[in-house]
Amino acid sequence: MVRVRPMNLRLDGEAVLALQQETYCTNFPGFQYGIEFEREFSRQLRHAERPDREELFVAEMNGQVVGFLWMGTLLAEFSPEPVQAIVKNVSVAPERRRQGIGRLLIQHGESWAMARGAPRVRLQVTVSNAAAVALYHDLGYSVDRYEMTKPLGSVSESGGLTPNG
Repeated sequence: MVRVRPMNLRLDGEAVLALQQETYCTNFPGFQYGIEFEREFSRQLRHAERPDREELFVAEMNGQVVGFLWMGTLLAEFSPEPVQAIVKNVSVAPERRRQGIGRLLIQHGESWAMARGAPRVRLQVTVSNAAAVALYHDLGYSVDRYEMTKPLGSVSESGGLTPNG
């Protein structure tokens, strides 16, 4: 049985970092996972662990962390919806995917958002992550904004930018 509970950084931090390595390397081709990323991600988790507008959750199965959810709220001054909820990060252990854990985490996040007065939840997903896109559609999410990128060049070994052709 899977249960979702608040994350305890001291107890769950290592397991959550392990999930991030796979998630970032899969979803962001060329991503360089290293000690600097771990330090910064850990710093952000410590900050988010103080729940004012953010909350961290883990999915646990047989005492093992198998998923992670980072929820947040935004105060939008110039919006008809002054409180907006966002899924900042969600990940499920590769060997536990397609077992309903991601769905359970997202639904838990939706309940968390409703309790804070947010009328909707938004999230971003990498286009190539077809399984996640399908899950979000199945849960009732729809595209209402596109994020577009344009590569301007590549970083050379010296750290400089080499323009594209």
